[in-house]
Amino acid sequence: MGLKRNLPELTDEDVERARRAYQSIVDLPEYEQLARESYGDDWVDAYTTAAKPAAKILKVWKSMSLEERQRFHQALTAQVDEIPDTLQIDVGKAALEVVEAAKGRSGAPQAIVGLREAVSALAKCWLEKGGPPELGNPHRETSRWKASPMLKYVMEGVGKALPELYPEDSDGRDMNLIRECHSQLKQLRRSGQLPK
Repeated sequence: MGLKRNLPELTDEDVERARRAYQSIVDLPEYEQLARESYGDDWVDAYTTAAKPAAKILKVWKSMSLEERQRFHQALTAQVDEIPDTLQIDVGKAALEVVEAAKGRSGAPQAIVGLREAVSALAKCWLEKGGPPELGNPHRETSRWKASPMLKYVMEGVGKALPELYPEDSDGRDMNLIRECHSQLKQLRRSGQLPK
């Protein structure tokens, strides 16, 4: 019989902290609400959906010579009836801005905006309560999708803090939670926001 560790328990305060972290990112400024109403979600979320193609454009742009970039610049400015010397268009800089905007605060582009912040808040609660910073690897455990105690804590907190995103009666809820929370925890660790 092994010793059972006293692991931190999730509290309503922890769930509220995660909810506030999520809301701090998700609460839309008035101009963005108007944009969504006028143009739809696809237009407003274009930074996230355009991140992958923008990264490809950035790679191509960086591989172009100065002469090739200047020729491209001339063609673009001609399309907007401007004199090339008066309008500076930097395709590479624009592509980089799209890629960076899609990243949020750290890591790869987010599928669910604000999720990283909620996961980060719960991970900090876990660590503040003395929980071990073990992410585990749900893909390599003996039982497929077996979660570490920290991941279980974060999953439970995200499920309670964001019930509109993870309704209890939805198919595959637990599998989605474990994958998405584990992915966000890994990104936070890579960015140095979680200890190793």
